[in-house]
Amino acid sequence: MTTPKIGGIAGIIEALLYVIGFVFLALVFGPAMAEGTSDLDKLSFVLENKTLYQVWNLLIYVVFGLVLIPLTIAINGHFQSGSLMSSKVAPVLGFIWAVLVIAS
Repeated sequence: MTTPKIGGIAGIIEALLYVIGFVFLALVFGPAMAEGTSDLDKLSFVLENKTLYQVWNLLIYVVFGLVLIPLTIAINGHFQSGSLMSSKVAPVLGFIWAVLVIAS
């Protein structure tokens, strides 16, 4: 597989993870965390659904960050033919972003 194709697949995966994360947040976690819900009820909901919550966090942080690495490499390959500044700055920012997403 070529680098641009890997980058394209990584970009699609990133977009899907982003959408899945927000759908889970809005439909699954949103009603339970609504205003007026007591803190005890919120904690109870998280504890009752801890596996789902852990999978959600794994997807939106760890998997997203890991998929961001090949996307950064593909974008860097695209910028190699362009300006010198873009080819030097883009991968640094991409890798920093990936590390921060995984660490969070």
